[in-house]
Amino acid sequence: GIERFAILYPDENYGNTFMKLFRDKVLDYGAEITGIESYQPDQTDFAGPISKLAKIDLKDWRSNWRHRRHKKNTVVVDFDAVFIPDTSEKAGLIAPQLAFYDIDDVLLLGTNLWHSDQLINEAGKYVQYAMMADGFYTSTTNKKINNFIMAFKHHYGETPGIIEAFAYDTAMIAFHTANNSGVYSRRDLKEELRNLRGFDGVTGATSFRRNGDAEKKLYILQVEGNKFVEFESN
Repeated sequence: GIERFAILYPDENYGNTFMKLFRDKVLDYGAEITGIESYQPDQTDFAGPISKLAKIDLKDWRSNWRHRRHKKNTVVVDFDAVFIPDTSEKAGLIAPQLAFYDIDDVLLLGTNLWHSDQLINEAGKYVQYAMMADGFYTSTTNKKINNFIMAFKHHYGETPGIIEAFAYDTAMIAFHTANNSGVYSRRDLKEELRNLRGFDGVTGATSFRRNGDAEKKLYILQVEGNKFVEFESN
C-alpha cells in the first residue's frame, strides 16, 4: 500500500546501481519517488542529505532544537518509505539520524547487506520493522536448509552465509546437470543449464533464462525485536 518512496544512497558503484534499479522498479509499479539524495561513502554525518529529503531548513531546525521548541512543523515528510542501499554498519548510523530529525514514522528498506546482527546490535530500536531482501535465510523450518546448516557447522565450525549457500547450490547444480544423460560436452552442459527449471537448492528454487541469468525467489525479511523474521503479507 505504500506509494511514496525516497532514496538515500552512497555515491559509489553499489549505491548508484541499486538506486537506479529501485527507482526504475518503483516507477514501473506506478508509485512515486519524492526525493533522491546521495552521500559520500566515508560520510558519517547525514544532516545534509536528510534535510534535503525532508525539506528541512537546518538553521531553523537547529535553532528550534536548541531552544527546545517543538520542531515537528519544520519537517515535511512526503514519503512513506526510504530505501538505503548500503551496509548494515552505515544503515546503523543513518537510522538514528533519521529519527533525530523526526523522520521516524517511515518504513526503512535495504538490500541483503542489512541482513546482519550488526544492524540490530547498533541501531535496534531505530530499525524495527525495517525490510530487506536476501537469497538465504537460516532461521527456517525447511529441512533441506537445516541439514545443510548443520553439516556446514559440523565441518567448518561456523554458520554458513549467502556466499557459502550459493557456492553449495552452484556445485550441486553443476553435478546434477553434468550427470544428466545426453551430456557429453561443454556445449551439452551449457544447453542443459539453460533448460534448468526449479532446481531445489538451499537458496530456493533456481531456474535459468536463455541469456544465462538466474531466476530465484528471494526471502523478504523484517526486523522484529532482536531478530530477523520472514515477512508474510496478508
